[in-house]
Amino acid sequence: MKKDNFDDLFNSQKEIQDEIKFDDVKKHIDIISRKRRINVLKLIIPISVLMLSLSLLIGFVINKQTKLNNEYESALEFFNENNLESSNLSKQDMIDIQNDIESNSFSLTETLTLINKVILASNLKVEIKTISSDIAKSVWEYWKQIREKEQEEASQEGYFVSYEDNDMYEIKTHITKKSSDGPLWDVKIDYYVQKLSDFGDHILVLGYTYSNDDNIKITKISSDGDIIWQKDYDVARNTKAVFIDDNQYVLFTSFYSNSFTLTKLDYDGNILSTEIKQIGSLFIDNVYKFSDFYLLVLKDSYDGENSLARMTKNGDIEYSFTILSDDYKYMFVDAIEYNGKLYLSSYAVPTVSFESNVIRGEISGIIEEIFEKTQNDFDDITDEYVMELVCDNYDAVFFVCDDIDGLIELDRIDGAIGNKITIEDEKIIWSYEKFVNAMFSPYTNSFSIGAVTNVYERYYQDGKILFEIKTDELLIFRR
Repeated sequence: MKKDNFDDLFNSQKEIQDEIKFDDVKKHIDIISRKRRINVLKLIIPISVLMLSLSLLIGFVINKQTKLNNEYESALEFFNENNLESSNLSKQDMIDIQNDIESNSFSLTETLTLINKVILASNLKVEIKTISSDIAKSVWEYWKQIREKEQEEASQEGYFVSYEDNDMYEIKTHITKKSSDGPLWDVKIDYYVQKLSDFGDHILVLGYTYSNDDNIKITKISSDGDIIWQKDYDVARNTKAVFIDDNQYVLFTSFYSNSFTLTKLDYDGNILSTEIKQIGSLFIDNVYKFSDFYLLVLKDSYDGENSLARMTKNGDIEYSFTILSDDYKYMFVDAIEYNGKLYLSSYAVPTVSFESNVIRGEISGIIEEIFEKTQNDFDDITDEYVMELVCDNYDAVFFVCDDIDGLIELDRIDGAIGNKITIEDEKIIWSYEKFVNAMFSPYTNSFSIGAVTNVYERYYQDGKILFEIKTDELLIFRR
């Protein structure tokens, strides 16, 4: 073989080998690169998953915290709107209580504890060892109505009395007249207000202080807020009623249980006459003014039973009477004159004998029954049992009275007490309160009975019942 041919062959083979080596190297490099990429991917994927998990966890925590904050803001607003005490409650407690109340469940211990505080803060003022869900629901409905009324009153027109933080002997009282747009004027006086009577172009503000003995203080204020006069009177300070009659003021005041004072003033506040009226062992409870006489509601100082007395405009007591009954005594709540007849709203409770060991006014029978059953061990007394006793103890009674037939019972409703009487479209509307729930508090010295009542309205015409309406109004009953 020629040398040239041999060289050519050698070079050709060398080139082939080089190409083979280069391909191997390239493949090796590719393998290494691929392995590195795989390793990198193996590293990146867990990190990515971890980052995603952390992101989701952070998002969940943020969302949960945001939700908690939103729920807490809602609960805080709920507590503030309803004037509820939130001390010693966690954020979650407040949220749970709001949900428990708004769902109408009232099943949480924290909710029932809070409602018990509401009871003590309201005019029920009874201390209850345990409270049921039913009682809590009723009290809550009443509490809501109180809050709604307070909001309504804030925008109402009329005269309002408020007090600064008073020292017993340094009293700061504000008489404020408000319109729908807000306060019109404010007058400051220095005594406790017992009665404010609106006579159109002026008002009389009657009250007392602890430093002027038994005297009564009266301020006459114009409807524009100007004090016309302010005077002290040496008469009994317990004001029961004030009227304008025959161009003079007629005041009924009392202090002792066997008499009341009838005082007449001219428009300048000068005394025209003062007379003390003896009424035995009774004290004056209320007065109603009718066209030609005054109806006095008198109360027995021993057992609280009411009797009625008719007094002429000259101050003569023509007659007085009680509703004679061996079984019941009657308490009068309201009276109205219509078409020559007198209509009276009342309620009746069983008579308790003078030999009874329990004298607690109109709830004497209830307390006596509880004592006899429990022998002073009150733990087994349930709200249902108290409710049964309360309903058995009270009857709402509606009377009509005229000079011919006297006093006649027009209607009676078991488990209720009488309320207001109104006239509308020639119909007489008698409102009465039916008991919804009741509770007993043996943990106070007075052994209190508290209850929630629902107001009903019964319509009459010509002495006959037309129909009845159950209203949404709830009231608190306490004895």
